[in-house]
Amino acid sequence: MKILVFDLIGKAAHFRKFYTNSSSLSYYFPPKTTLAGLIAGILGFERDSYYEYFGDKAKIGVKLVTPVRKKINTVNYLMIKKGESKNLSYFRGLRNRTLVPVEFVFPKSTENLIYRVYFSHEDESLNEKLKERLKNKKFVYPPYLGITELLANINYIGEFEVDQITEYKLEVSTVLKTEFFKKILKLDNIQRDRVPESFGKDREIKKISDYVFSPDGINISIEKSENANFYFLKEEDEIISFL
Repeated sequence: MKILVFDLIGKAAHFRKFYTNSSSLSYYFPPKTTLAGLIAGILGFERDSYYEYFGDKAKIGVKLVTPVRKKINTVNYLMIKKGESKNLSYFRGLRNRTLVPVEFVFPKSTENLIYRVYFSHEDESLNEKLKERLKNKKFVYPPYLGITELLANINYIGEFEVDQITEYKLEVSTVLKTEFFKKILKLDNIQRDRVPESFGKDREIKKISDYVFSPDGINISIEKSENANFYFLKEEDEIISFL
């Protein structure tokens, strides 16, 4: 199987947790739904038109390249009530504001936040279109890290062959679904979170899964489950899995 590999680079990120209300909490890493939306935007898919196309047909993995931390900042939003959106004067910030705590993800010690993305689609023509846009940095819609205010740069790494792994004790570099392993062999700052995996019609959450990851960007030592699939990327000398 061939996969496309590219880096998402930015100063900060916000990947809103689906169960938060008044305070906008963030995941440490972009969920599969977020990455599917980002790739769909690069290719020019319209909003809410790509959910079925990027479900089971797409394989998407993500790795934290840089160690990350979180910080809550208060954001000053415009207060525009229902039915007022047609009046452009309300968008000038002259009316009341609303203050909302928002949790952001920042790099721990480096200048930029970097996530490495691994992608493959069963439609080979889509892979080719995405590869050309990544190589030439020609995106239909600009990439961003969760919200439009946090624009991202993309660094295309390449297209590589991956081989399926048959061993059971592995050092995995990507964010990892809990059903893919029997146990974790080393508990080095490993965290767990519940994250949306796919959307259905009308942006309704179709599936939620549990994942483990290291905010420090270190590999996760596991004993894999019998039916789980892992892949070896020779060029980067790493073992990856998909979300």
